[in-house]
Amino acid sequence: MFKYEAICNYFTSAITLGTLQSGDKLPSLRQVAQQFSCAMSVCIQAFEALEYRGLILSIEKSGFFVASREKGPIPKPQVNDYSFRFAKTRANMFTARIMDASIRNDVVQLGGTIPHPMLLPLPKLQQMMNRVLKDHKNEWHQYSPAEGVESLRAEIARLMLHKGVHTTPEDIIITNGCMEALALAIQSAVGPGGVIAVESPIFFGIIVLLETLKVNVIEIPVIPQTGLDLDALTCVLQNQSIDACLLSASFQNPLGAIMPDTHKQHLIELAQRHQFAIIEDDVYGECAFNGRPTIPIKKFDTQNDVLFCSSFSKTVCPSLRIGWIIPGKQRDNCRNLKLAQTLGSPTPTQLVMAAFLKEGGYLSHMRKFQKNIARQTFQMRDLVLHHFPLGTRVTHPVGGYFLWIEYEGVLDAMALFNKALENRIVIAPGPVFGVEDRFQYAIRLSCSGPLDEKISEAIFELGKWIRLRQ
Repeated sequence: MFKYEAICNYFTSAITLGTLQSGDKLPSLRQVAQQFSCAMSVCIQAFEALEYRGLILSIEKSGFFVASREKGPIPKPQVNDYSFRFAKTRANMFTARIMDASIRNDVVQLGGTIPHPMLLPLPKLQQMMNRVLKDHKNEWHQYSPAEGVESLRAEIARLMLHKGVHTTPEDIIITNGCMEALALAIQSAVGPGGVIAVESPIFFGIIVLLETLKVNVIEIPVIPQTGLDLDALTCVLQNQSIDACLLSASFQNPLGAIMPDTHKQHLIELAQRHQFAIIEDDVYGECAFNGRPTIPIKKFDTQNDVLFCSSFSKTVCPSLRIGWIIPGKQRDNCRNLKLAQTLGSPTPTQLVMAAFLKEGGYLSHMRKFQKNIARQTFQMRDLVLHHFPLGTRVTHPVGGYFLWIEYEGVLDAMALFNKALENRIVIAPGPVFGVEDRFQYAIRLSCSGPLDEKISEAIFELGKWIRLRQ
């Protein structure tokens, strides 16, 4: 037997027996070479064979991981179901119930995409908060400028370089999370009575925001693999002018789609030709499983037509409420709106985040964070495909930490939401992700926490309830 075959058999057995499970990281090539007293090239040959068999997957700059062993069909877009006319937004009563349930401590949390405390650098942030209150005793109790503390804006400008976006602190406005950034973008680029094209499905909080701002909405379907359907958008533009298009190019919530660079460039061309703004929601842009920074649409923006929105709520600490917007041409409008509505964002939290970014804590934290969310999502997907009925369609994301699950003809999302909540399990039902009445057969599950016995039991119960309706 060749040495590479012995290595293959060793890891195949470990995976088959469950010693190594979905999402677990394998030893490095160097460690395997030492263990089997062989050359690195032999280990590479073995790992390539394991990857070809679908047993492991490589994540660039992170290493090799045990792959999901249950593939399962992925969701399919239903473009023919869209009329491409104005859709009336409505605040769904379930939205508030999901948000309220997402912060309860007495439930199994599968509804809100709130990062688990174990994933966050909380001790480091606490140390920095204590130091900021001491070192900045003449600053932290004062209002910050409307655009935010300069040191934080400078650090964010440096962070954007990793994404290929060249910007300056003067281009950036600090906001209270990504939702305020999106609100400023919509108000400045669209305004009451204006027309905005949005993804469908889309994060339910944005639907509530759109209704509050009284804008006209046109839904554009999302393709799970490639994001916003540009053919559908082009069809709309032939008959209807729009003021803006709001979308996520990286790990779209809830489908996890990532838009190819060629599509981003095409969208920029459409925006320039039809003279509309692009509002880019990049709140999950740092949540790639492979550890590499994603390339936002903003990188291809040569005319300053893209309003880029993001935050640290999904990666560092939700309660800090640190978001930002790079508004391009709308910079002055956004600053005036920020000043009129909130004066500015809290100074202490901005100083803490600036220190965290400057001292290198962020990048090392993100390396661990990305590996953990990858493992959790792989494991959750395996569990769903194991316990849910045959024919269940599940997204296969490469970033973010949520799964979109469809089971057409049987799954009643709203009924399942109520049944689950009665049993102290929180999920997000599909209909809240549609501006119009859609996705009754779909749910979104959060993978934001380590897979434990309670979560495993909750997935089993959800699958059992769906089976009972067959």
